[in-house]
Amino acid sequence: EATRVSRLTIEFGLAGEGGGIRCIGASPTIEDCHITRCWAMNGAGIYSESGSPVITRSLNDDNYAQENGGGIYALNGSAKISDCTVTGNEAHEWDGGGIWPQYSETVIKGCTIGRNRAGFRGAGIFAEHASQTIVANDIWGNSGPSYYGGGIASRNCTPIITDNVIHGNDGGDNGGGLFY
Repeated sequence: EATRVSRLTIEFGLAGEGGGIRCIGASPTIEDCHITRCWAMNGAGIYSESGSPVITRSLNDDNYAQENGGGIYALNGSAKISDCTVTGNEAHEWDGGGIWPQYSETVIKGCTIGRNRAGFRGAGIFAEHASQTIVANDIWGNSGPSYYGGGIASRNCTPIITDNVIHGNDGGDNGGGLFY
């Protein structure tokens, strides 16, 4: 938990999971970083599994995941994402163009989440089997043309969604702004 990643630019990373940063069973603080133009099957920008990363004041943009979590992928943990910009990321085949938490307690607060794309569900944020708190974010211009949830989509969740501005999102068949 004492690990701190601060003021770095990470670009053009390539990996199966975590093109920019991969955390397994770790809980680093990632602050004031710029993660851009990375590629991975899952979690192109940041991939976290069984950990509790704190991601703050960071820019996560233009990353490409072949499957899930273009910007940030959080599995089995409790990620805290605050005051970040998550824009222009893509989950090409599946879910969570911007942020994809699954089986995790995730807090997303004070972020700008825009222009992300997903091939299936949740272009901005897609949460599955998660307990997420999504508060005071600007969620705009995300598109999920295949199935549902342009801005936020959740499945098998009990989200707390409050004080957000959700505008100009395209959910394809269902839920341009919000689908749960």
